[in-house]
Amino acid sequence: MSMTLIEHYEVPSGGITNFTFSSIPQTYTDLYCVFSLRSTLLGGFADIGFRLNGATTNYSGRALRTRSNILSSVNAAGTYIVCYEASGDTATSNAFGNGSLYISNYTSSNAKSISAEGYSGNNSASDLQGGIVSGLWDDSAAVTSLTIIDANGEDFMQYSSFTLYGITAGSDGTTTVS
Repeated sequence: MSMTLIEHYEVPSGGITNFTFSSIPQTYTDLYCVFSLRSTLLGGFADIGFRLNGATTNYSGRALRTRSNILSSVNAAGTYIVCYEASGDTATSNAFGNGSLYISNYTSSNAKSISAEGYSGNNSASDLQGGIVSGLWDDSAAVTSLTIIDANGEDFMQYSSFTLYGITAGSDGTTTVS
């Protein structure tokens, strides 16, 4: 298996509404995106959404999440796949939510399986937020772009970052560790 950096982006002063990795090369087996995010959302933690190729349909998924020490299973799809979570503007100073998204066989004409996880804390054992997601994008198109949005309609703050990697399978067609 090899992991190749495709692109890294850090949010500048003033923030941004969303971020898109566009023109994703079609030369890898899978995609892996990691992020560190802080939202302008006041009074809470922001859910993060992912859209493939700008599509707003054909997503399905379930999440196991925890919020304020309450564990629940929830729908994780609508017009995007949800991933948890970004620290809000009122969270502990300089606290960022961190997580990742993995898209298997992103160039295939079959449905794309998606797994994601995310976590934010507020320096308090009783104020931890996070979740894991299993999802699907039921579309035959190869993934050529990935957009990350704040599902609450807020902005990502300065120093938030997004990094996209291409994962290449081993020579026998499987992902192997060398």
